[in-house]
Amino acid sequence: MMIILPAVFSAIWYLAAKKEKDVIEGLVMTQLVYHTCLLVITNLWSIPGLLNTWTVFFSWLAILVVVLFLLLRNAKCEKRRALDGENEKQKTAVIKGWIHDARRFLNETGVCGKLMLAMIGILLLVLLFGAVFTVPYNYDSMTYHLGRIAHWIDNGSVNHYVTNIDRQIYSPVLSEYEMLHMWLLAGNDLFLNFLQYTSMIFTGVILYKTAAKLGTDPKFSMLAAFLFYTMPLTVSQSITTQNDLLGAMWFAVFLYYLVDFVKLSQITFDKEQRKKLLCVGASVAFAFLTKTSVCASMLFFMPWLVLVCLKRKDRFIKLLESAALAGVTLVALISETLIRTCLSCGHLMADTTSSNIMVATKNVKYIVVNILKNFSLLITQHLLRPLNGVIYRFAIGVGTILQVDFNNEAISYHGFDFLHHMNMGEDMYSHDKTPSAVVAYLALLAGVVMIVAVLAALGGKRRKAEHSDSTTDGRQDAAERKTTEPWYEHLSIGFIVSSWLSLGFIMALLRWQPWGSRLMYPALAMMVITIANAAGAVFAGRRKDWKSGSGCMILIALAALFCIRPVIYNLQPAIENAQAGCKDRQKRYFRFNDRYTAYKQLIAKTEELGFKKIGLSISGDGYDYPLWLMYRETDRDVRLYHVILDEDRRNGEELGETLPDLAPSGKTGRKTDSSLLPECILYVEHGRLNEGECLTYQGTAYRCIYVSDVNPDAPDAVLVKE
Repeated sequence: MMIILPAVFSAIWYLAAKKEKDVIEGLVMTQLVYHTCLLVITNLWSIPGLLNTWTVFFSWLAILVVVLFLLLRNAKCEKRRALDGENEKQKTAVIKGWIHDARRFLNETGVCGKLMLAMIGILLLVLLFGAVFTVPYNYDSMTYHLGRIAHWIDNGSVNHYVTNIDRQIYSPVLSEYEMLHMWLLAGNDLFLNFLQYTSMIFTGVILYKTAAKLGTDPKFSMLAAFLFYTMPLTVSQSITTQNDLLGAMWFAVFLYYLVDFVKLSQITFDKEQRKKLLCVGASVAFAFLTKTSVCASMLFFMPWLVLVCLKRKDRFIKLLESAALAGVTLVALISETLIRTCLSCGHLMADTTSSNIMVATKNVKYIVVNILKNFSLLITQHLLRPLNGVIYRFAIGVGTILQVDFNNEAISYHGFDFLHHMNMGEDMYSHDKTPSAVVAYLALLAGVVMIVAVLAALGGKRRKAEHSDSTTDGRQDAAERKTTEPWYEHLSIGFIVSSWLSLGFIMALLRWQPWGSRLMYPALAMMVITIANAAGAVFAGRRKDWKSGSGCMILIALAALFCIRPVIYNLQPAIENAQAGCKDRQKRYFRFNDRYTAYKQLIAKTEELGFKKIGLSISGDGYDYPLWLMYRETDRDVRLYHVILDEDRRNGEELGETLPDLAPSGKTGRKTDSSLLPECILYVEHGRLNEGECLTYQGTAYRCIYVSDVNPDAPDAVLVKE
């Protein structure tokens, strides 16, 4: 049944590519249409609580039938036009156009382009192995990415439910919606890594096209994609069930259309522009639903567009209409999340959404130091370790000069010590904290190039074209003009400034934390366009010159060299799983958690007692998903759902927290029917609880009758109703 998803996507892509007469344009449109359908299906069937395998399958099947009908109708129209003597070659024009574009690409990019294409192909094949054989094991997935999917499956709805892990209901939902459909149609989590993997592929393609739209040299546009694919954080994320690559993809889609509006001669609000405005609004909405912080990074590209509109003297009424259309699209698509959050906590955004990740100060000195600390996370690498120390010491030195407490909680998550968490260990390239030194350093260099270009322009160093009067009509051959223009004329100053504002803001906003590189990743990933544009400008007019090719080759070699170690490190779980014959899958969820045996003991105890309705009180950092999955594979009749103990509720109220009071069905209500009370409660990953001790849920006492002996410091326990 899982095959229905790629079938629908491919059909929409083919239809869109034929209509737009461009493969990449069709791809971008397909992503937007596909995820809109995903959003509608998920919310439509959640209303009656009927979100399950069959409703999802037949919904996608209906969409596939509609798309195939449209393709068939278009084919008949083309045949009719051919019989009438119109557009006789229309049938094969699209495919021939694609082939022509591919050949032109290979010719324009030369040896560098062919080399990068080959290396990307090899890398994608290697990472495909990782996506297939890596069992999800990262902390975020075990606690809330996949944990929430488990409860949605049980509830038949994505409506909010009672949970001890608030990130399961307040974190962005889009990547989990897609994985939910994959889980329901496949009946397991074998294919869930493919969301990040395919997002990686699509993002690279979109980045290449966006760089080309800016006027970047073809081989350096290809370099943008190559740098993205070889970023260590791209590699580590591509075989996980997290959401960073999907968030980066929506950022890339946003920039793809933003550049179109910058390049327009005028905002006219015509049919074509309205379509693209819908796409802009949808891309921001999907970014919000995937990783909210991406929207903050997007925001800093808007001043560039506004300045361009002012320079073009666009009509204010057209700008207002454009903003309204994009805004309405945005609000319409994110409304499902806003409504659910408002119903649960009384606000459009939950208080816990930020999770204390934003800086807690407006002091400029502290923010400057926070930026340096965050940038130091990005430039860490394993080949030239002394260079890491130079950057760290520089950041610390600036903090000393500014008299800033380097580990102050306002700029340090939970007061973590900066030197103790420098990410220099063997796990440097783990998916939670992987740096991307090559792109970070090259982005810094691109910023320097931009400053030099601005100074050159302001200083009147523009070179006059040698053949400006070579033709009577004032026209000049494009290639000739390219060689006579000053190098900085090929630089997109607006994009480079915007990209640095975007990254700089996110580095200033996010409180330093050891795994902060992931939070800055989407903004950093967009820097590959900046790097490509700057490199292309520096080598402007030298497409066939050895200097241009050599410069590109050096960057290719540098990116490839720093990509090897992350690939080797992150493939280890997949290699181990493949060598073991894909056995003991359950154990592999606990790669960084030693509770597998304890969970087995809890399941054995409740199975021995014959309990089917089991409440779960688990810590906010608990491995929820593996426990649910182990119960599901042991006995499909067992119903496992979260409960908030009366003691926890009182503690929360004392701390000023608002805890949801939801029944297992997801419906609100202060009073719980006795039939909804669990037969027993699992007390997992909390403090110590001894046999005989009692806790209460909804006024009913539950006594501890069993304690697992695996984790003596925080043993897991089983409590039964008195």
